[in-house]
Amino acid sequence: MAVALAVVAFTGCLDGRHQAMAGELIGSHMEIHGASLDVTARRDSACHEVAVHPASGIVSGCADVDRAYGITTQELRLSQEQALVDDAADQPAEARNRHELLAGAPWEAGAAILSAINLVSLDRLDEARRAFAALSGSTDPRIAGYAQLWQLWITMRSYRGDAHGLREQLARATVGLRAADSFQQSVLNLYAGQGSVEAVFSAAEAATLAGSPQRRDARTQAALFAGSYLQYVAGDAATARRIYRREFPQSSGSLERPVLQRLIGDP
Repeated sequence: MAVALAVVAFTGCLDGRHQAMAGELIGSHMEIHGASLDVTARRDSACHEVAVHPASGIVSGCADVDRAYGITTQELRLSQEQALVDDAADQPAEARNRHELLAGAPWEAGAAILSAINLVSLDRLDEARRAFAALSGSTDPRIAGYAQLWQLWITMRSYRGDAHGLREQLARATVGLRAADSFQQSVLNLYAGQGSVEAVFSAAEAATLAGSPQRRDARTQAALFAGSYLQYVAGDAATARRIYRREFPQSSGSLERPVLQRLIGDP
């Protein structure tokens, strides 16, 4: 099942082009398989904004957050929004500083997912591996499963041996992993050498409604995880790029879009 990334947006301080981009990213709820941004906001007469962390139930008042970070909760959310925009605009280095600012914020799990994907965009794979390893220990099976898919992807992307060795390493790495839904299971099956690219796309289709943002998002993930398998394991870069290019125009609301964009140009 796809899970919404509900991002609380403050677009007033962004220029028109970035407001439009942020609106598309946030308006789509950035539906993904396996991760939800762990923050909502509500109005409060004493504070105007209160951050609520659903996983823990902890409510952080503005004054608490302001004291902890030295900036307001609105500024933190603006930084989060701008990081999303920078990543989507293929400016991961600019986004990195904002991700660092958000580290440990009240919506830590969601911010950590965004930050880890940004590290992949920057090709800082060792750091990304550690970030996703931490997320794979989440008590939320959707977050844990999503992070595990990324761990497998990083293993595949960074491998320097031959294809036979990579297949064996991936198969070993999938042992004991648990998927949170049928889509995650289809990717695990593929990486274990027991599935197919077609099955991954079929699972993406089956889990979502036709024409919905969730469907487009699921297909973006299918292109990333299954297309990369074709490119780096099966050695079929031409077919992989056709998949990347086919799905990329529909990926504007997806967290994985910057990585997919880089894969299109990878040698």
